[in-house]
Amino acid sequence: MNMPFAVDRVWSVSRAALVAAIVAGPSVAGAQGDAYGAVWISTVQVYEDNLFAASASQHPQNDFVSTFGPTFEAGYASTPWVVAATYAVDAERYADHVELNRLFARQEGTLDARYLPTSRLTLEARAAHVETQTPNEFNVNSLLAAGRAQAQRTLARSTVTYAWTALTDLHVDYDFSRDRIAGAETVASDGRMTLVRRVGPRNAYRVAGGIRDVRFPLDAGEVSGVVTLGWARQVGRQTRFEIDLGPRVTERATRPEVSAVLEQRWKPGDLSLSYSRTQVTAVGQLESIDMHRLILGSTYRPVSAVTLVGITSLARASVQDRSHVAVYAVELKASLQATRRVSLVASARIGRQDGAVDRPTEAISSGALTLGLIVKALGGALSGQRPPASSTTRR
Repeated sequence: MNMPFAVDRVWSVSRAALVAAIVAGPSVAGAQGDAYGAVWISTVQVYEDNLFAASASQHPQNDFVSTFGPTFEAGYASTPWVVAATYAVDAERYADHVELNRLFARQEGTLDARYLPTSRLTLEARAAHVETQTPNEFNVNSLLAAGRAQAQRTLARSTVTYAWTALTDLHVDYDFSRDRIAGAETVASDGRMTLVRRVGPRNAYRVAGGIRDVRFPLDAGEVSGVVTLGWARQVGRQTRFEIDLGPRVTERATRPEVSAVLEQRWKPGDLSLSYSRTQVTAVGQLESIDMHRLILGSTYRPVSAVTLVGITSLARASVQDRSHVAVYAVELKASLQATRRVSLVASARIGRQDGAVDRPTEAISSGALTLGLIVKALGGALSGQRPPASSTTRR
């Protein structure tokens, strides 16, 4: 099978469905809808002890960073349609590294749409563009450290969900991303199809297949195909377990693709343990990374206005089995909904990366403390009381 052609084929199917939804939308959406909007203002103070992801012998540099900026949110909701858009911009001021001061240090725009033409069919699309000088925020999946640099990310995602029967669903997904840093560009496209069958109130089985095409600078890129079988089990009312596994095949090797999640919920919060092995890309890396990742997460809400989150991550990254790098991170977050319009957020993070996947180097350690204030300056109908995700997860 021609894998690049198959990726294009999946994208064509998803795109055609979304275009059909947009064209058909006005003729179907006769029901009354509601428009809404909000403006959030955030100011965040950050202390970082390793701005440029340097090892100990390279003399890591620390600094206090002040950020300030608005987030604009607008949308429209009706019976078949939901459309939402956000735009956020941050200015950054450094106490010592004044050469990094920027009025538009970070910008993020997102557009989300969902359309339900029938009770069985759901069409969803998302587009986003981020410009930042903190590319570390792009390496959430790999956990690898990245120092200050101008970086951009463009994302597009489409999902088609069809309820084949009362117990069977079909999902078709397509993801596209383009990362750029220091003039180097990585482009990835990922098409997937998943069939889910529910068996009784507690079990669901699924089979999924996908093709991934990644293009790196100075390289012809890499195409891989994956097929997985999955099982989800609801154990009691508060415990859930899921596992998916299968092979990922590339021109160079065949490796296992694994994802497993165990989640326990209780009234004031939840606890989860997850393991995954997959291929990812990372900003600044010119090859796909084989990633093992173990994450222990917990959320606790002592009262409705307070949320406490703890995340411990252990990972091992390798490139074609020629280098192995261990990564460790612990992060604590707290948020307080002080009033209907005011929120306080705080976080602390420490991490360690034992070298680099592309070159020999010493361990890289990092730590950060964050304290932020988010105010809802304006808000219209239907707009939620909690700040949008972009205003609370910029670092």
